[in-house]
Amino acid sequence: MMLDIFLHGGYLACTTLLAASALQLGLGRRRVQNRLKELEELRTTELLRQSRIVELSRLNAAHQFEVHWLTKTAEPKGLPERLFAALASVENSDEPRFAWILNDRGDVLAANSAARHMSATLAFTHRGLQQLRDATLSHKISVQREFQWVPGRFGTAPKTLFLFRCGPSTAPATFLCLSHLPDITGHEAFNQELLARLCRTLQICTAEPASEESSPTAEELDLIRDMLTLRTLTDEEFDSPWLMLEEFLSRLAMLTGFERASVYLGSSTPAPAYASTDAPSTDLQHLASGGISVSSAENGDWMNRERQLLNLDASSSADTIWMRPSSAANSPETGSPETGSTEIAEQPELRCVLLARESSAAHSVTTIILSSRHDVVQNRFKPELVKWAAQFLPQTFRKAMLRVQTEERARRDGLTHVANRQTFDLELQKAITACSANQLPCSLLILDLDHFKSINDRHGHLAGDTVLKRVASAISDAVQQTRFADRALVARYGGEEFAVLLPEISLAGARRIAEQIRTAIEKVEHPIGQNMVGQNMLQATASIGVATSPLHGNRPVELIQSADSAMYAAKHAGRNRVEIARMNATQHSQPTLPLCQLDWRTF
Repeated sequence: MMLDIFLHGGYLACTTLLAASALQLGLGRRRVQNRLKELEELRTTELLRQSRIVELSRLNAAHQFEVHWLTKTAEPKGLPERLFAALASVENSDEPRFAWILNDRGDVLAANSAARHMSATLAFTHRGLQQLRDATLSHKISVQREFQWVPGRFGTAPKTLFLFRCGPSTAPATFLCLSHLPDITGHEAFNQELLARLCRTLQICTAEPASEESSPTAEELDLIRDMLTLRTLTDEEFDSPWLMLEEFLSRLAMLTGFERASVYLGSSTPAPAYASTDAPSTDLQHLASGGISVSSAENGDWMNRERQLLNLDASSSADTIWMRPSSAANSPETGSPETGSTEIAEQPELRCVLLARESSAAHSVTTIILSSRHDVVQNRFKPELVKWAAQFLPQTFRKAMLRVQTEERARRDGLTHVANRQTFDLELQKAITACSANQLPCSLLILDLDHFKSINDRHGHLAGDTVLKRVASAISDAVQQTRFADRALVARYGGEEFAVLLPEISLAGARRIAEQIRTAIEKVEHPIGQNMVGQNMLQATASIGVATSPLHGNRPVELIQSADSAMYAAKHAGRNRVEIARMNATQHSQPTLPLCQLDWRTF
């Protein structure tokens, strides 16, 4: 009886505890939900507050810039420069920011210091000019215009142009053109709307000619400016005359509104009477082309079209000729640019072509041909510019080629025609510096011909010179067979010693190349006594030392000493062999490359 009472009492107690726990759990869940709701309300309130702070900050930045803008542009005198200064005050990037003031014809009325310093030329395509004219009656922001960009030597081409109509709709159309949209408020759309609104307050003088009599003077000034631009371009430093020629032609095409410019060299000797006029000319040498980028196949087709145009007009004696290959007219224009054209059924895709010829005293003819698949505005000054280019370009190119040839001869050894010691010293310093900056190895081979003095003593110095020339050729051929030949340098170090510089090649690769060079030298047979019947053949061998930076030194003198010591070790070990430089205690204890980049199997 007592046990039943005790069991029922325990059951009631457990039930009571469970009920209390369930009640507490429900109350706790409600408190958590209420707390989460309060936190969500606080979060929403904080986001609204932050959004309001950002909006107020944006409005404050816009207000400050507007005050600065209106202050800078209050006076009409010198307005473009002060306008560019206002825009520069909100730029925080080291990248050049270009800005121009344009009219509705795409002419540059003013440019900021960055655009002037980079000598960059901006030219709109035919479609871009049409879009520019369509936007003259509105203040609509236009982005990603159709334009072409001719940068200077250090210019960078913008991908998008931002244009804003300046002044009221009743004023002459001018545009503020920006290569980068300034970050005024941190919101691109807000920045565009702000600049569009502020540009309506500008009153920029377009400097239009007062009468028709003054127009030729302005065009003549443009012609002189374009000539100076092209002449200045040729004074810049280029890696090769061909690059100068291509950039000159690209700039000429842009300045005249054409897509492509090419230069051909031909003979001024008249063709024989029996020659077919339909056959393509074989004496036209294509030197270079510049302009828009096309594929290799398109470039070949374009060159074929140019050659056909040149052959078709070979009988003309005019210096400059306008053509419209796709028009219905059938006569070339040699006088006024407004009348006359030539029909070429084979080339319907070309809309406008301009030819200019210049004959020299050496019976050669330089022809510059400009072509475009779009209409090009014609005037009487474009042929003058192209004619001047045909006169100026050949002599400038020849001078550049002579300068390169002179510099190349100064870099070469007169006997072996490999690099000389001065060139080797300069290239070694540059190679070690570049490889060290990129944490790459730089290897050096120094080789010396074995018993070369005995060759001179027994067979004479002319025979010794022959051996040196053939050995230098064998070394160059062996290096050219490697996939690193474009970065390698073969030099005559002095006397019968040669050096081979191998940038970005590890110690194992340098040793392999050294073995190839040693074998190539050993196989070369040198004729001795060439005036005798049955020539005697002489074989030469070489001892080669190999060193690698930074393993054997971080400076040129250290690398040379290491390779030179290894070369002498090869001589002492029996000659006609390759030896690797030894590391001293300092070099071994302080390697500058991680151990994973060192090939210890080569030691």
